[in-house]
Amino acid sequence: MPEPQPPTPFDDDAAAVLGLAELEARRAGAAELEVRHIALALAQHPSCRRAFQELGIGLDRLRAALAEGGHPAGAALRQAQETAELLARARNLLGGGETAVGGHHLLMALLQAGGAAAQAIARESGVPLNDLAHKPELMGLPPRLGRAEAFLQRLALGARRIGRWTVRAFAWSALWAFVLYLLAAWVLGSERGPRWFPWLLLLTGAGCALGLVAQRAWRKVQRRRKLRAPFAPRKPA
Repeated sequence: MPEPQPPTPFDDDAAAVLGLAELEARRAGAAELEVRHIALALAQHPSCRRAFQELGIGLDRLRAALAEGGHPAGAALRQAQETAELLARARNLLGGGETAVGGHHLLMALLQAGGAAAQAIARESGVPLNDLAHKPELMGLPPRLGRAEAFLQRLALGARRIGRWTVRAFAWSALWAFVLYLLAAWVLGSERGPRWFPWLLLLTGAGCALGLVAQRAWRKVQRRRKLRAPFAPRKPA
């Protein structure tokens, strides 16, 4: 009779991701570790954070997307089963020479499972779920395709995401420039207004850029505080 095989270990990255997922579960007051908690942990840990950045999904945006789906009562057992299936799927993704499950295995297993968390990631990124589940190179993970094809697909993804935001930024910039031109002509007069308009536009753009940098820095500080803050025990029902 063959001896039972020991369970596949997790490397340091995967263990850290599961630790963050447990903290997310405690924060949400959940009785069981759910797939959505693992998704949030993956978006925070450095081993997989870049993948979400490649897709243009921040932690706050992902948290809001996962909260939209809702979690019906009485589904704790099903959630626990989905988590167990995800961990088993991650073990099956180990390739030749790999002996431990890593963070990227957890991410690919989550996407290939096709559950609510995977659908939220696909919806927010604008990339079909099938592409995310079977083309890890789109997220900067170790590719299954050739390097040239992986590079071209990531380039196409970036162009699509940049194009969408560029159109919005251009539209708002054109509207603001028009309003600023009218204000300059009204306040400074028809002669001085056009001369001062380029400088006003430049100063406004610089102010907006500094504001965005400060906002991103403040969000990073808040995110680090949340991760380091101790979690209070759950209140009895």
